[in-house]
Amino acid sequence: MTPLRRLIIFSSLVLFVFSATLHAAPADNLSKGVLLVATKRLNETGYEKAVIFVTEHSDAGSYGVIINRKTDVPLEDVIPEAKVRGKNKNWVYFGGPMHAQFLFVITQTHNTKGLHQVNKDIYFGAGKEAIAQVSAKKSTDPFRTYAGFASWGPGQLAEEINGGAWVLAPGDSSSLFTETSDQLWQNLMDRWAGSWI
Repeated sequence: MTPLRRLIIFSSLVLFVFSATLHAAPADNLSKGVLLVATKRLNETGYEKAVIFVTEHSDAGSYGVIINRKTDVPLEDVIPEAKVRGKNKNWVYFGGPMHAQFLFVITQTHNTKGLHQVNKDIYFGAGKEAIAQVSAKKSTDPFRTYAGFASWGPGQLAEEINGGAWVLAPGDSSSLFTETSDQLWQNLMDRWAGSWI
């Protein structure tokens, strides 16, 4: 076989592999611990410009919390046991339309009692005890508290992603605990639109 023919065959193989990678379904990368970034297809649905951290994903369905909708409600007004650290108040975020009367927490911590691991050192918990634990004055672990959550039935979220409703992005701590959550959607869209993680 001539070197030119080998090069043509090799190039065809590379092109085939590259092409197969490009056409993989975006939802193939869906797992707990990723971020969902709403596209314009979700405008006027209640999820416009939402960024959701997926806390659970399985064949039974998916759950997550909207991480970029800060309310004007201080956490201490809802749970007096929660401690104010330094000068900054801890605000409650609107986590989603499901069970908005319940509070949930996301934290980066090594004190994991009563919490569920989402990815690496990011944990998710529910209720007053979990929030009081992660907000203890002696702790310096970052945390956010959410009222309510978002949920999808079996296969529903994958369908929405493949239909172009959501862009996937890594669920890193800098996004989860950013002080500029109002700019998070635009920052993630600028970085990840058109990409699949």
